[in-house]
Amino acid sequence: MLYQPFDILVSLLTAVRLTLALVQAPALPGAQAISSADRVYVGDQSSNTVSVINPATNQVLGTIALGSSRLTDILNPQYVRPSINTHGLGFSRDGRFINVVSVASNTVTVIRTSDNSVVSESYVGRAPHEAFFSPDNRTVWVGTRGTSQVDIVDGLIGGVVGHVETADGPSKVLFSPDGRTAYVNHIRSPTIDIVDVHLRRVVDQITGLADKFSSDMMLSPDGRSLWAAHKMVGKVSVMDVSARRVVAVLDSGPETNHPNFITSKNGTLFGWVTVASLNETKIYRQDKPSAIPVYVGAVKASGIEPHGIWPSPDNTRMYIVNEHSDTLDVVDASSLQIVKTLHVGQEGQAVVYVAGAVTIGNGTSNLSSQGLNRQTTNKIVSIPAGGSALVTVRGLQGLDMFQVIGRSLEFNTTYTAYASTLLGHVEIPLVDFMPNPPTGNATGPGCGTAPQHKNILKIGGAIVIIGLAHGFSRPSRPHSGENTAGEGIWGVAGLAQPYGELQNDETLTLQSVEWTLAEQAPRNLGPYKGTIGALWPNQCTGQERVIGHRMLRPYAPSSGRPRESVFISGPLPQDNEPVCSPYVEACVAAAQESCDKIYDAQCSLRAGVADLPRMSKVLQNERLFALINESHAAMYKTQLAEEVEPQITELTNRAEKGIKQLERKENVLTSKLDAARASSRASTAPSIAAKKLNVLTKQREALEKELQSLSDEVERLEGQLMA
Repeated sequence: MLYQPFDILVSLLTAVRLTLALVQAPALPGAQAISSADRVYVGDQSSNTVSVINPATNQVLGTIALGSSRLTDILNPQYVRPSINTHGLGFSRDGRFINVVSVASNTVTVIRTSDNSVVSESYVGRAPHEAFFSPDNRTVWVGTRGTSQVDIVDGLIGGVVGHVETADGPSKVLFSPDGRTAYVNHIRSPTIDIVDVHLRRVVDQITGLADKFSSDMMLSPDGRSLWAAHKMVGKVSVMDVSARRVVAVLDSGPETNHPNFITSKNGTLFGWVTVASLNETKIYRQDKPSAIPVYVGAVKASGIEPHGIWPSPDNTRMYIVNEHSDTLDVVDASSLQIVKTLHVGQEGQAVVYVAGAVTIGNGTSNLSSQGLNRQTTNKIVSIPAGGSALVTVRGLQGLDMFQVIGRSLEFNTTYTAYASTLLGHVEIPLVDFMPNPPTGNATGPGCGTAPQHKNILKIGGAIVIIGLAHGFSRPSRPHSGENTAGEGIWGVAGLAQPYGELQNDETLTLQSVEWTLAEQAPRNLGPYKGTIGALWPNQCTGQERVIGHRMLRPYAPSSGRPRESVFISGPLPQDNEPVCSPYVEACVAAAQESCDKIYDAQCSLRAGVADLPRMSKVLQNERLFALINESHAAMYKTQLAEEVEPQITELTNRAEKGIKQLERKENVLTSKLDAARASSRASTAPSIAAKKLNVLTKQREALEKELQSLSDEVERLEGQLMA
């Protein structure tokens, strides 16, 4: 490969940067200040992007698009990019590269920080979560939750080049400051695996963690304290790395996400932990690795569900992404005040700070605006049976996402979420589900959880979604005589509260509603307001549920008499002539039945395409065998023999000559050995001849080994010729 002047210049600048001892966060006191050459990156899961921020100006420069946003054309039969659902982030210690884990496509993408270009894309094991560059700044170690091993990827050329066998469900990999040791947490084992980086094998374990499910962890800047977060039970295991033991378990709160560290000027360690259900980041002081951390305060998030967190190297700023508000809070680490809130990509997960990422230019090459400035609305609803639920409506590209997070579900209970129109009192069931058994050490009433489930539907610009309710206890409908003009309107609607949070019982304003009858022009009915209802009961410990896709044909408002059918009148071209009821209620019931059938078909489709990525990769092998006739095979064999035979003959002759020379040397050495032995009998004192004898003996042994090696080579070549 020929290196261009630009590559040479980058290499020189990298060498200078390393000479100046650039420090990455989290760091000990004394590291370099925030610079315009630094970058903050956010992994945006729904928009399938990485947001890029200049921390010196607190400016969002754009996003790195790794494919289309969630489910817009992921199932497109052509031109689907390999990376789907951006989640985990890591970086190289020299700041030249970041790695991005895409959880839906099982891929790891390496991006050059100077120009935001993709360096490599690699398929890894099932369900990867978090990954990090090893200290060699080349290999990426990936926690693959669906396996019992860490995959090692060559970040520069791509491809898996090794594995480390671990406990079940490795989730994240971190490296010690000296680069000799790696730490691995898990989602199905209450342990931390300690790995020798050079040997690539587990050499020790830390046991006794608070729960087997540890989604994230962080190592202190000095490498002496390790904190592992347990999302399902709302706890944090604090470990003394040197002692290889758990020293404390913190009751941080439901949906505990990521920990990270700030070190004060006097060397005191402060652990920051994002707690999604409380919409805050808790802060603890730990005086030494063996000490129990002490709670000192919290930072209230500006948005909903804080998730990823990362400090600046100089310990003056902490960056916290709010998953359900699509925002990033910049927090002053001294005053604990939010100094800036930035709008980033959609459904942010991980966040990292990379010092010295851009050494040349402004670092805006290859950036897009995908996922930025999209609508996001959150509402917390009360549940009649107890508890609450967070409803998030997020506008995607082409489709929208409707997401529900609840707590304290009753176990062994079926729940139905449905959509309704406030004016029409029409309920359309969307999805049925049952919670899972309690996980880990979860306590409290019910305490069942529903599995994470991501589906997409059209809300803004398609149908009016008013609320959610339990499938077996829906509000009663008014009688047909109570219908008012405008009842049952379904049509085009757009959400009117971008980046806002609705309080309980607050109305959701829709910008416009249209309805269309067959062979009639659309009518704009103007603004529409409706109250989001409740999902009841709700979930425990923060599991996510996104309601399924439902579409309805618009129908007209009632005018006091049965409306005409929207279906084509007259006989249909079938053997039987089905009769369409002229009444709204009957048509709505038929529509509900159709929606149920569509939903069943959608479930079957999902089950059918669940294995599509793997099968697509398998089917890429278009030809396994090439069949040729016997005459061609004989011809190729003859040609190969004619080509190889002269070389084999030459090697054989050389081997025979070498053997004869070795035989002559052996005879000479034997004679000298006999003479030396005779001389040794005549004199008891050591002689020069005896010393020479030892030397000659060693030479003989070396020649015998060389002879054996040549003999093996001749046999191998003869075997190839015979084959």
